[in-house]
Amino acid sequence: MEMIIIGIVTAIAALVVLFKMNIYRFLWAEVIVDILFSAALIMLFAGTLGGMIAAMVAGLVLSLTLWGLKKRLGYDKPVLTAERWWKPRLAWQKVRRG
Repeated sequence: MEMIIIGIVTAIAALVVLFKMNIYRFLWAEVIVDILFSAALIMLFAGTLGGMIAAMVAGLVLSLTLWGLKKRLGYDKPVLTAERWWKPRLAWQKVRRG
């Protein structure tokens, strides 16, 4: 039971960090964020069965939360614009849902 709680708290901590860094800009690549987060947690918590359970629960909670937020809130998509060919600029285009 403790490992499930640790996994949920770990996922909430990751979501807080993503919200601080503008979560809309991470939602366009939610699958990449899921894979990197889950792989990092598996490496960090490796060695015990309890650690692996906590990593899997945290990955599952984060994955479902990001998927739901993307479907409900939308996301910001990076778009490369160029006024002149030698001055490319990265802009964020809003793709909102809900």
